[in-house]
Order: sequence, then C-alpha cells, then structure tokens
Amino acid sequence: MVQRTRGSLAAGCALALGATVGAGGEPVHADGAGVVVVPAARSAATAADVARAVATAAGADADAVMRARRARADGAVPANELAGFAQVARLEAEGWRAYLVTVDAEFAASRLASARSLAEALLALPGGVEAYAEVSLRLGLVLAHLGRRDDAAETLRLARALDPDRTVTTSEFSPDGVAAFEAAIAAVAPAVTVTVNATARAALTIDGIDAGRAPLTVSLGHGQHVVIARAPGRVARGVAVSLRADSRTVDIALEAAPGGGPLERNAALGAGAGEAEASAAVADTLVYAELDELLVVASVFRGGGPALLGQRCVLARPACTAVVEIGHVDGGLDAAARTLVERLGHASVRYGVILALDPRVARGERGGGGGGGCGWCRNPWLLSGGGVVVAAAITATAIALTRDDPVPVVTVDPGDFTD
Repeated sequence: MVQRTRGSLAAGCALALGATVGAGGEPVHADGAGVVVVPAARSAATAADVARAVATAAGADADAVMRARRARADGAVPANELAGFAQVARLEAEGWRAYLVTVDAEFAASRLASARSLAEALLALPGGVEAYAEVSLRLGLVLAHLGRRDDAAETLRLARALDPDRTVTTSEFSPDGVAAFEAAIAAVAPAVTVTVNATARAALTIDGIDAGRAPLTVSLGHGQHVVIARAPGRVARGVAVSLRADSRTVDIALEAAPGGGPLERNAALGAGAGEAEASAAVADTLVYAELDELLVVASVFRGGGPALLGQRCVLARPACTAVVEIGHVDGGLDAAARTLVERLGHASVRYGVILALDPRVARGERGGGGGGGCGWCRNPWLLSGGGVVVAAAITATAIALTRDDPVPVVTVDPGDFTD
C-alpha cells in the first residue's frame, strides 16, 4: 500500500547554535548546557549520581545525549542546512516580482530556475518537497507566459504531483496562468518503465508517494519527477529527473551519514573511545540538543579515593578545555561537582575530546586505598600545619593550569568538599 508523505517547513527544527567561549579567563555562562557522563573502567560513583550532581551545579541538562537522540529522531535539522530555504525563498521572490512588476519574464524564469536548482538539495528535508513544488508552480506559469508550452506543462504537472492540495485560482494568479495549469494537469503523458536503484536498498518516495524499496521498477509519465531515497546510516537524498522514451534507470547514491553513528552508539563516549568518534558524538550532541556547551565528565578513583574528571566542550571542531581533576572525600560529590564546574568555566577551550582516552578513565585505579596510590592525598585535612599550606598551593596551581595547560589538574581542598 502506498502512502503519501507529507511534511512542512514548520516540522523541521532550526537549531540555533551560539557556542560560547570564555575570553580572558572569565567564566562562561551558557544559555544552554548539557552533561554527558563517560563511564570509566572503574567508577567511584554511579553515572546517574554524577550526572545529577554536575547538572545541578551547572544548571544543565543531565541527559544531553538522550535529548539529542530524541531531537534527531523527531526530524530535527541543523540551522545551517535550513539556511537553504531562505536562499530559495529570496530567489523565488525576486523572480516572481520580476514577472509581476517589471514584466521581465526571461529574468523571472532565470531566477525561478536558480531557486529550483537550490531547492533540489532540500528535497529530503522537512518542507523540502513543498518548497520545490511552489517554485515549480511559479516557474511553470512563467514558462507558459513565454510560450514554452511543453516545458511549462511538465513543470506544472510536477508541481501538482508534489503538492496536490495547493490551489491555483484566479484569486492569486492570472486567468491565462490558471488555464495553463489546468490544461497541464488534464493532459496524460506517455508512460515509460524505469528501474530506480539506490544505495542500501533505500526506501523510495516518488513524486510524494511512498513507492517501496530499491531496486524498484515503476511506470512513470514522460517528463519531470522527484525521487527521494532514505536508508539507515545514510544521508537522505532527493533528486529531480527528467524521463524520456529511452530512459531506463535512475541511480541514487547515498553517502554515509557523517556523525550519525557515534551519537547512537554508547561506546562512542565510553572508556577508551577514540578522539575522532568521541568528537563526532559530542558535536552531534551539541547540535541536536541545541546546546552552547557540553560538560563531559567521569567519576574515577585516584590515590584510593574518589575524584571527578571533566572537560567543557563547545562546537568549534569541537573544542574543549584540558581535563580537570577534582578529588573529593566520600559524600563530597555535590561539592566536588560545583568546584569542577567553576574550574571548567575559567578554562580555555583549545583541545580535543580526550577524556574517554585518558588513562584515569580508560584503565583507572582501584578504590578503597588499594592500588598503592597516595593515600594521604584523600585525607580531608591532610596532616596539620604545613599540610594545609600544601593543599592551598595545589589549589592555586590548579587554577593556573586549568587556564592554559593541557596537563590534567588535581585539586585538593577539604573546604570545597564538605556540603
């Protein structure tokens, strides 16, 4: 059973991206922030507890990845892709104005043809078919005015096939234009049988009708048609084709979806994940969850006690801070999260997404003082006297390193971690 595929531009989701980068060492306060927890090889706290603590401290979304996945599943489209609609609308308006106001039909046809060429790249997006149909309608009417009857008829029939609910009456168009439209859709074009091939047995939509999976042999009328192919893990693509008596095949190659896989794979941000895959997952999360920044964090053991590690990432490349480490005592997760968020807010973003590959995350240490680490480092009061001075010195050094140095930071300050 075939089913007409309908969409509208309003169904698309324009994702406005305003990634903010701290300047001059000042803290960054994002309009939208999210949290992603990298499950370490040996975690000191559950992912849910870490996400809650960091999200509360930062005023952020505690499950940014899930938010991004839902948005993409609902058909969200990044703003840079939707910018094509504005270009099409501008050219369409220029062309139609030339036809109505300056009565320069040749210039109008040129502008509308350019608009339709740009609209072809939008066919697979929500509202793309309707945009292509509207430009085709106006182009067909201008071509009819120029006396190019055959081209006009093909273009007008395609406009009707793509958007059959679009009314064409004298309340909007000239009587001659309406007559040309009605004559075009009343005519029956000779049929031709073609086979549509597409990558990965893609699902095919032909002239707005769900037609089946490639390879598919169908009978279509001579003239213009629109075929859209979609397949999991591939970038959907729409093409405009012109069929004649000798046409035999329509071939559509679909590229692998860039960054599409990592967002769906938990392992992309798991312990030991490569920088390229982690970067793709972070970039997609920032885009589809509409976030200015993402806090990528992990809970680990260091020197026998718990610690938080984290990076703050924005969309450029994406770019992240150095990995910051905040050690804390048992029960001090919330306070450690506040300190981590504060330190990350002051840090510059000039590194990659490297937390998942960090040895402290990928391999980890055992907790409970086992592992031969520095047990006294986790004593909330160190020893006495000079020990407090050491803690203060480490804290001061941590701030400086976080600003400019990729070396992971250790902060030890008992006052920070008592709720």
